[in-house]
Amino acid sequence: MNLQTKEIEMETLPGRPVRRHVVIYHDRDGARAVPGCVVVAQGDTVVFESLTGESVIFLPEMERMARDPVQGAGIIVLPGGQTADFPISEAAEKGVYPYSVFCTKARRFAIGNSDPTIIIRGREG
Repeated sequence: MNLQTKEIEMETLPGRPVRRHVVIYHDRDGARAVPGCVVVAQGDTVVFESLTGESVIFLPEMERMARDPVQGAGIIVLPGGQTADFPISEAAEKGVYPYSVFCTKARRFAIGNSDPTIIIRGREG
């Protein structure tokens, strides 16, 4: 078991919601969403942070995972230097949810290890 796996196990203990951070930035090599894969449990929150300019986050299956999908149509516009909380519903369907991030200043889509992904596990692990 590597350190990252151990960290995931510790952060998804029963009854203990956590906040998992995704940092969005761009440099001369392109745009990135780090980490590329975020593992959360039902009831947790994903916090998106844009470091280097406005980012547009596309969550095509927002209604299946969001606690309150008020952003409409699965889009979050995130100004540079700010954060946005994305609370995962207690009733979210377990599964793998790819999403996309467009960095407007860089005019590129961010990548993680591939397309960024949110994985939802049950609270029980």
